[in-house]
Amino acid sequence: MHKLPLPTLNSEEPVLRTNFAKFDELEVSGEKTKGDYFERLENLMRQYFYFLANNPNFVRLLAWEILLADKSSLKRLARQAFGGISTLRNVLEEGIERGILRQDIRLHTLSLSITSLFFNFFNMRPLAEEFWNRDLKNEEAMNKILQQTMSLLLDGAIQRK
Repeated sequence: MHKLPLPTLNSEEPVLRTNFAKFDELEVSGEKTKGDYFERLENLMRQYFYFLANNPNFVRLLAWEILLADKSSLKRLARQAFGGISTLRNVLEEGIERGILRQDIRLHTLSLSITSLFFNFFNMRPLAEEFWNRDLKNEEAMNKILQQTMSLLLDGAIQRK
């Protein structure tokens, strides 16, 4: 089988560099989120979802980087990608500690589940739009997908009395 030559990128690529900076700004704005526990959590998830929605090239380039990265590049990418969701992780951890979320939930797994579902939705959206012949970029579709994904994740994570 003939392999096509793959271009190599790195996180110094302008789109990635710019969006990692935006990711850091999102992190700072997330720290200022007010409200009760679920309002803060849902707001942080919403901010992350719409950050990815508004930066489709970031999603594609980050996926490409992950495929091509060596061990040291993966470490750098991981710090940048997961560093941008530390506020979300802190709020999830608070929920586990306060007994709002189930005690048997592993913080790393829940964080990874949220980021994976959101990230992969935007990575797969063009294929899904073609397959189902539907526009998944319109506001109504995006809101439904976000609400269903949050419900799927959070309903299973809530501590039942």
